[in-house]
Amino acid sequence: MRPVQGTGAGGSAGADNDAGAGDAAQLQESEALGALRGVSGSAVGRRFSAGAARARAAAGASAGGESDHLLDILGEELTKLGYDVSTHDDVKRLLTLESPLSDGAVGTLRSRVLEDPDLRGEAGAKLRHYSAEALAKGVSNPEDRLLRLEMLMLAAPEATRASLMGAIRADLQTRSEGIRARLSEREFFIPQVTIGGGPQGQTIAHCAHEFGFADYNLVVDASSSGDGNFGSVRMHLLNSETRGGYAGSDHAAFDNPMRSQNPLHGSPVQVEDLNPDLYPTAADIGDAAAIGLYAASRKGSPVLVNTVVTDIEEVEGKQGRYRVTMRDNASGQTVHVLTDQVIDATGLGRPSVPLKDPTSKAYIDEQTSRLTTMRERALPDQAVMHSEDMLRATVDAPDEHVLDIVRAAPGDITIVGWGDSSKTPLLRIREVAENAGLSMRELLGDRKIVWIGPKSREDIDNGLWGPYAGLKPYFDEGLVRVQPGRLETIAAGEETGQSELAVRNKDGSLHKLQSGRVILAMGMKSASANFMSKLASKLTPEMKVPVHGDDPAFDDSALCTRLHVDGKAHDVFFVGMASGLQRPSHTSYLEFFGWKTRQFYDQHLAPKLEKQDLTKLEKLVPNEAAA
Repeated sequence: MRPVQGTGAGGSAGADNDAGAGDAAQLQESEALGALRGVSGSAVGRRFSAGAARARAAAGASAGGESDHLLDILGEELTKLGYDVSTHDDVKRLLTLESPLSDGAVGTLRSRVLEDPDLRGEAGAKLRHYSAEALAKGVSNPEDRLLRLEMLMLAAPEATRASLMGAIRADLQTRSEGIRARLSEREFFIPQVTIGGGPQGQTIAHCAHEFGFADYNLVVDASSSGDGNFGSVRMHLLNSETRGGYAGSDHAAFDNPMRSQNPLHGSPVQVEDLNPDLYPTAADIGDAAAIGLYAASRKGSPVLVNTVVTDIEEVEGKQGRYRVTMRDNASGQTVHVLTDQVIDATGLGRPSVPLKDPTSKAYIDEQTSRLTTMRERALPDQAVMHSEDMLRATVDAPDEHVLDIVRAAPGDITIVGWGDSSKTPLLRIREVAENAGLSMRELLGDRKIVWIGPKSREDIDNGLWGPYAGLKPYFDEGLVRVQPGRLETIAAGEETGQSELAVRNKDGSLHKLQSGRVILAMGMKSASANFMSKLASKLTPEMKVPVHGDDPAFDDSALCTRLHVDGKAHDVFFVGMASGLQRPSHTSYLEFFGWKTRQFYDQHLAPKLEKQDLTKLEKLVPNEAAA
């Protein structure tokens, strides 16, 4: 089965590049895009359909007549190439693809920008490292190629990325309001609803575009741009490698040992475009995925952001099998849509508290609410915090507040858990301490780090690899003391200002200790059970039954899971982390689940839609609104 269009996926930086510096790690980071930022007011600004997005993108643009100058030279080059352009509007029509723009024109325009003394400054520092072939890698139609060029020039430099992300969020919100207004008028039927617009949700949206079904997949996300976890945590360092860059979305990619382990299939901008480091941050993943979701929206996929799915129920006598209820985060307005298929791509979810003691849960909830409300202001005297919430709070926190997590603690620092999320907070604290000229020993003073999680020395050695190897000396030097056992209870100390913990030892005995700070990394829990309560009163792992298919990359043929309740199969599917599928060891989540999601769409979702007559369905997003 072949899609009707190209993948629209972004390529690796520097492939076949004319500067001879193909590795993205050699890219210079420009402080601004210089005159090319003037494109924000013209060639880029006009591509953002929402007025708010245009204003945000143009805010960073160079003042004066640089936009006009850029249009002048682009017009000159297009005229030389045989295009009929006599006015700036003619140039804009070509750039908006109202008329076709050839592959050669993209390369020529790039070269012209680099040659022009008024444009090549800061823009050239980034753009010259991308050949026309690299800019077009992974895309096979002019629209996707120009979209990638546009996004890459704004997203790659740190100086313009924030402006781009702000414009994306504003534009997605404006588009969402238009969709919500239509849904408030009456119930629409759309064949497929995808819950979650993160890495897997954006992949499904791009797959739908490839196969010509973009209009028939509604993406709903609770955040502003599909980056609720990765985009908000930001400081979390991933342990999967970007290596040489994006290698594609077919099986041939697995033949490339230098392929990125963090692919975002379909996104015009890949992780390595934003950060050439071997281990990217959650911010890089979140921003690239958000750009991918936005690109899908620009291609025609209906996307609702800042919207929570509250309920899914089976209905009779309607055009669709299910009614999906959604609530706008800001206004509280509720709308519905009818559908035949639901794809749960909700991802990691929220931190889990697998404790049975109600008093402990109440204490953790109270502390979590405090940190969520006060954010960075709570850090100097926050007693208990989830790893993810701590990282969110430190994004905008002054360094002094981050250091106070340790130096203002009334006792030892206790970390609970042994996954990646347990180690990243310590990396964050170490980073800020080193910036302040402090070693971890100096910062801790007479305190220790008590770690409840690793079970043996072998467990420690195996867990401290890649980006976490730098933590090993803390164990060797005695700064970290491993506390065997499992956390049983936690409560506020009566007089000391510390938290009181009880740890269940392997022999059944209890060990009690006090801690000045407690960082919890005890796993994550999906919100699926909440909105699926009418289909399954209590969602259990056993209800997620594997959906098999042809998988030439991984031995396990399960592509995702499907909801089964009391022997009844629902057309509700779980992809990505929500699926409950176990990835092989030393395989990244993004690579494993991204591949599985693509195969699921190709082998299951697309064939279903191809059998239906969709020509008479009313579109949620009219063609003119998607441009």
